[in-house]
Amino acid sequence: MGLFKTLFAPSAGVQVTPDETHGEVTALATAGHDFIIVTKERNEIIIWDSTTLRTKQIITDLDAPVSTVAASHPAGLLASTDEQGRKIRTWEIGSGKERPTVEADETVTAMAYGASGLLLALGYASGAIGVYDTAAGKTTRTLSVPKETIAAVFKEPPGKITRLSFSSDGRFIAGVENNGAVLLWDLNDSGSVKIFVRPPHKMFSVQFSRDNRFLLTAGGGYSISINISDGNAQLSIGNCAGTVSVYDVQDGSSKAASLTDEVIEDAFWTGRGAEVAVQLSVPPPRDGMTKFLRLFNAANLDGVNLREPNKELKLKAGPLHATSAYCQETSMFMIHLKGSLLRYSLYD
Repeated sequence: MGLFKTLFAPSAGVQVTPDETHGEVTALATAGHDFIIVTKERNEIIIWDSTTLRTKQIITDLDAPVSTVAASHPAGLLASTDEQGRKIRTWEIGSGKERPTVEADETVTAMAYGASGLLLALGYASGAIGVYDTAAGKTTRTLSVPKETIAAVFKEPPGKITRLSFSSDGRFIAGVENNGAVLLWDLNDSGSVKIFVRPPHKMFSVQFSRDNRFLLTAGGGYSISINISDGNAQLSIGNCAGTVSVYDVQDGSSKAASLTDEVIEDAFWTGRGAEVAVQLSVPPPRDGMTKFLRLFNAANLDGVNLREPNKELKLKAGPLHATSAYCQETSMFMIHLKGSLLRYSLYD
């Protein structure tokens, strides 16, 4: 029941492509050493082991297309939402046993499990966050920032939650909104919230370090123009800018690096000390943007030149904001580009 066939094995890693019968990959996540892969045409959730390089489980009895997935390790739980973001289905990884379906109070746009699997954070289109207790079978807390506060800080109303991260000790939930706000809730302090001052563009990623001391965020902005001449349309990307930031969870201090003329799409901790990896796209060319993974030391991030990494992996060209995920346990990066699912080892 293998999902992949190897195309070639360059020194930077191994490029693979999904079996054509499984169709386009629309979402990726990780749980321990497993990748969670959502396919579109057959509407399946595939659990793929990055140590054995084999499919270990396929969930096929989905009654609606999946828009968001989250997984918990070591609890071994998986959650998915339908396209409307109102129905959440949950399973046990391995046994495939389905747990009770959750009917959300609002439209869910992002999810993240706590490490124990007891709590599931639900990011809503309203900008609020629900904390769902899987044992009690209900949402026990709702975390939100007054609209007036968001408007005063960012000069615009709250946006939907686009990404969530749970600290491994279960104390903090961090989220980013599509207006660029970076929010940090302390569950041990009556749900108090810190609002970090953001750079002037949208944030696409948020993740706690393994020791929960730091919060990594990344994002960027760009403009798109379409020129039509002699019946031919040509798309161009311009005014690119991006920022990678690391915040101290306790005192709110930060380190940051920015760049222009390239698009920052994502960032994650590699699991090796203070090292972070940044996913970028470089325009043009017309058949897709050239993509890179660049590795940096977060401790020295302030003002670093993001074009001069400690290490760089050049990836296949593809569209902006391609679906990707990284597994710290096996140092494997996976990205879906132009119908192919590619995996790279960061340290081989």
